[in-house]
Amino acid sequence: MSMTRPRMIEPDTYHHIVRRCVGRQFLLLPDAEVRNLVVYCFAVGSARFQVEVLRITVMSNHYHANVFDREGRLPEFLNWVHRTIALGLQRVRRIQGAIFEPSKSTGDQILASEEGFWKMMRYTHTNPTEAQLVKRPNDWPGTLTPAGTRQLDATRPSWMTDRCGPERATLRIHVPDHFVAEQRGESKARREDRYHEMLRESDAEATREARMRLRTQGRHRFVGAEQALNRSPKAAPCNVHRKPSRSPRFVAVVAVAFEAIRTKLRAFQQAYREALSRFHAGERNVPFPDGTWRMRRLLSATSQS
Repeated sequence: MSMTRPRMIEPDTYHHIVRRCVGRQFLLLPDAEVRNLVVYCFAVGSARFQVEVLRITVMSNHYHANVFDREGRLPEFLNWVHRTIALGLQRVRRIQGAIFEPSKSTGDQILASEEGFWKMMRYTHTNPTEAQLVKRPNDWPGTLTPAGTRQLDATRPSWMTDRCGPERATLRIHVPDHFVAEQRGESKARREDRYHEMLRESDAEATREARMRLRTQGRHRFVGAEQALNRSPKAAPCNVHRKPSRSPRFVAVVAVAFEAIRTKLRAFQQAYREALSRFHAGERNVPFPDGTWRMRRLLSATSQS
């Protein structure tokens, strides 16, 4: 049996996250109750684990999110957010059992360059149009962070106790510091305005391109938000879904950035496997490479730094 490729978790890293519902069921249909649940969980998780949220789109049976992991705590953040959303959906949909596909199926791509970052920001936004749900992404109720969104407010669901979080929570939508450089003499507010102007232009261009692709493919009809929300949450798409043979670990459009992150990940995976082999052989003080999360957090293994 082959070992799952280890994931590198480092602080100050941008990620694109995808999590799908079990059996592709429409359990995440973004009605008002589900939107409040998702925003609340992301708001509390963001504050608790220092993971900054830049964009979220909730589809019918999965969601996309672009985040910035400031302290290298992304696995803790995702574990808490997904577990709490799952508990909420069990109550909202009045079902038992698994809500999401196994955690190993969670899509997690490192955004390794500015071009890769903007590519996935556009992808997250235009997903409702690419899926032929609505002509314009902003018409989809699960488009939670269109350009211009500074924050989202949510209330704690009635079934939650105060141990889960405050009665009201605010999800701050952050500006990506690494990709929107501060200009001389520019105020923070003006910088945020400039970022959202860039985002609005990028979204508009991406939407035009998405609709052009659909026309070229002869896919002209859109379901519409109202009809999509009227579907049964327990239903699933009729089309066959073919899972990719490999899940990309990073997004880097420019060749130099692509090669740099690929080389870094390969070196990490090789060093991790060698350290794990020594650990299984009984060498408990073997240092694991920087970026190791599970072995350090759960088994207190040491790191090279």
